[in-house]
Amino acid sequence: MRTAVTSITREHVEHFLAELFDRTAPATVAKHYRSLQQLFRFLVDDGEIAHSRMERMSPPTVPEQPVPVLTNDELTRLLATCRGASFEDLRDEAIIRNFVDTGIRAAELIGLTIDELDLPNQVAEVHGKGGQNRTVPYGIKTTEALRKFLKARRRHPLADRTTAFWLGRSGPLTDSGIRADA
Repeated sequence: MRTAVTSITREHVEHFLAELFDRTAPATVAKHYRSLQQLFRFLVDDGEIAHSRMERMSPPTVPEQPVPVLTNDELTRLLATCRGASFEDLRDEAIIRNFVDTGIRAAELIGLTIDELDLPNQVAEVHGKGGQNRTVPYGIKTTEALRKFLKARRRHPLADRTTAFWLGRSGPLTDSGIRADA
C-alpha cells in the first residue's frame, strides 16, 4: 500500500475500506470513512493534492442495530439482586430504575447532581451528548427508589462534600465505576 499522499488513489482508499469490512463492524468502517474524508478535505485545502481521492464516493451503509430489551421476567430478576437495605442495594435499584424508566445514557446518569432531580414533579435535568440539556420524566417506582437512596445518601461520609447524586464507596461514581460498582 502506498503511503505518499500524492500517490494514493481512490482505488487504494476503496481497497482499504473493503479490507476493514472483512475484519471490523460496519460502524467502524463508517468512522474510518469519515476520518479519511476529512483528511482528504484538509489536504485539498492545504494544497497538498488537487482533488480529494474520495470525490463522489458514497459512505458505507451502517445497518440499524436494535438495542436488546429486557423482558419483564429479566427485569424482575435484575431488580431482585438489589433487594436489601444497604447503601449499595438502594443505590443500585435507583440506578436500574432510572435506566429503565428514562432511557438515559450512563454518562447522563453519572452527571446528575442533587439539584437536577425534581422528585415532586418526577423529572430530572440531564446533560446529554453535545452539551444538550433535556428533561426526562420518571415514574412512581423510580421516584420511590430515588427517595430511599437520597435518605441513605445523606448518611454517606462524603455526602456534604459533593453535589454528585450517585456516590460509591470512595466518592462520586464514574462511568467505569457505575459499570463495576453498580
